[in-house]
Amino acid sequence: PEQWFDWVLSVQVIYHTTGGKSVAGLVDGQTYYVIVVDATHVKLANTLADALAGRAVALSTMGAGSSQSITPLLTGSQVTFNASAVTPSC
Repeated sequence: PEQWFDWVLSVQVIYHTTGGKSVAGLVDGQTYYVIVVDATHVKLANTLADALAGRAVALSTMGAGSSQSITPLLTGSQVTFNASAVTPSC
C-alpha cells in the first residue's frame, strides 16, 4: 500500500487477521517492528534488535483472506492488505 512509503525502520505495529488464515510466521495480536524494503514493501521483525539488523520474520505461507492488517502503535492508522499479496520468505 502507498501508506507504507512514509514508514520508517523500527516502527512498532500490531498484526491482525479478522477472518481467514494468518500469514504463517505471524501471530494475530502480536507486536512486530517494521523493516522498510521500498516504497510499497515492508518486512516485519520480532524485536527492535532484529529490525535494526535487518532480520525479518520468516513467512512460510501467504495465509488467506483480505482482512489482514498491521496497525502502527503510534498513529493507530490501520493498513489492510490481502494475504495473497504476501511473498513467503522461505
